[in-house]
Amino acid sequence: MPPIRPSLAVLAAGVALVFAGCSSGSSPQAGSSPSPAPGSTPATYDGPAADPLEPTKVWTVDNQPLVNVASADLIGSSLVVTGWGKVAGDQDSVVIDRDSGSVRWRAGQLPREFEIGGATASPGRAGWPVAAGRDGILVLPYQLGPCQDGSYDCKPKELKPYRDRGLVAFSLADRSQVWHTEPMRSAAPPDGGSSSKGLRLISVADAEAGVVVATVGVQGNEWEDLNWDDKDSAPLTIAYDARTGKELWRRSGLIGEDVVDGTLIGLVRSTRPKAPGGVPVGVDLRKGTTLWSMPPGTSASWGGLGVEHAIVFDYGQTGQDVVAVRLLRVRDGALATLPTAEPAAVGWQVSPVPGGPLAWRVVSRSSPDGSANGTTLVEYTKDGSVQVGGKILPVEATTATTGFGSYVWIRTGGDRVRAFDQTGQSKSVDLTGNLTVLSADLLLVTRSDSTRLTLLRT
Repeated sequence: MPPIRPSLAVLAAGVALVFAGCSSGSSPQAGSSPSPAPGSTPATYDGPAADPLEPTKVWTVDNQPLVNVASADLIGSSLVVTGWGKVAGDQDSVVIDRDSGSVRWRAGQLPREFEIGGATASPGRAGWPVAAGRDGILVLPYQLGPCQDGSYDCKPKELKPYRDRGLVAFSLADRSQVWHTEPMRSAAPPDGGSSSKGLRLISVADAEAGVVVATVGVQGNEWEDLNWDDKDSAPLTIAYDARTGKELWRRSGLIGEDVVDGTLIGLVRSTRPKAPGGVPVGVDLRKGTTLWSMPPGTSASWGGLGVEHAIVFDYGQTGQDVVAVRLLRVRDGALATLPTAEPAAVGWQVSPVPGGPLAWRVVSRSSPDGSANGTTLVEYTKDGSVQVGGKILPVEATTATTGFGSYVWIRTGGDRVRAFDQTGQSKSVDLTGNLTVLSADLLLVTRSDSTRLTLLRT
C-alpha cells in the first residue's frame, strides 16, 4: 500500500541531559537544555491574557472525494490533502485551490502506467507534497511491474521476493511529470518473504533545502526494520534533489523520520539487545552526515514535532513503558526533561509554528501530578521553565490537540475543540472536527467519515 505518513512517537534514551557523539566519533557532543528540578512545582503563569480568537471562514467544500483525511499541507497556492475515499482502502492525494477550495486534480486521475528504461512502472495514489520549483510537486511511490488488476497493491500470489521501486514527481499546477528516480531494490526480506511494502517516503524539507528523503525497508515498519540481522537486510535512506530527482546521498542502517529546523531526524539500530526502538540521530539534510546522536544503547522513537523541537519518550531498560518525557532541540540534540509524575500519560503537544510556548499539556485532577482544584493547562516555555495556566480548565477539557502562538486547541468532549490561552481561559467558540495548523494564521477543519473541509483564518 502506498504509505500515508504515520503519526509519530518519539523514544529517546536515558536520563542524562548531555549525550555523547555517534559511534563513529565524528559527531559533536549533543548539548543540554535547562530542566526542571525533580519534584519542583511549576510556576503559575502570571502574564497577560490573550485576545479572543475569532476564526473567520475562508471557505467550506463538500465535493472533494476523501471522507477521512490523514494529512494536509499548504504548498504555495495549493492545499494537498491525503487520506481515504468512500471505498475501503481507497487512498488518494487531492490537490485543492487554497483560495477557492475547488479541486484541481487528484492522484487517482494520473496515468496508471509510465515507462522507465523500457519497463512499465505503476505509480501509487497517496503521496507527499513538496515545496519545489515555482508551484510545488506531488511525489508518489512507483513500482516496476503493475499488478494484474492494475492496482498498486498486488495480491499475495503476485508478490515477488524483491520488487523494484522508486519515486515519481508531478507538478501541482498542471500534473505534468517533472522527474522520476531510478528504481531501487530493498534489502533481502527474511525467510524469502515479500519486500513489496518496503518503501516509505519519510519527509520533505522546505523549499530552501529542497530535499526529498525516502527510506527503503524490508518490512515497511520502522520497529521491525530496526531489528535487522545482517547488513544485507538493513534499511536504506536515500536523499534526492527536490527539483531534479538527482540522488544526493544514501545511508544504510538509517531510518529517516522527518525534517525539523532544517535537520533530518531519524533512527539507527540500538546496541541494546532486543531493543524495541532505535537511537535518535540528527543528520545533515544535504550531506547525509551525522550532526549529533544519542548514546548507542538508546531505545527510542519520534513523537510530536514542532518548528525547532520534538517530544521524546524514554522507554527505559525494559522497553515496555515510558519512564520519562523530554523536549529535544533538533539543532543540537539538547534534551530537557518535561515534568510528569505519570510518564505513560504523555499528552504533550509541540507547537508547530513559531511564537508562544514550545509545548502544551492538559493535566486532569486525577493525574498523579494533577491539581486538587481541577484540570489544569501546563506549558513549557523557551527559557526552559514550566508554567501552569492561572485558571482551572472546564471539567470537559481532555487533551491538547495542537498549539500555535499564545493559543492552544483543547478537546472539550466528542469532536469539539476550543482555543485557550496561557492563562487557561477559553478564547473561542467550540469547533467540531479535527484541526490541522497549515500556517501561523490558517487552520483546516476536517471531520471523520465526511467529505467536508473548512478553511479558517485566525
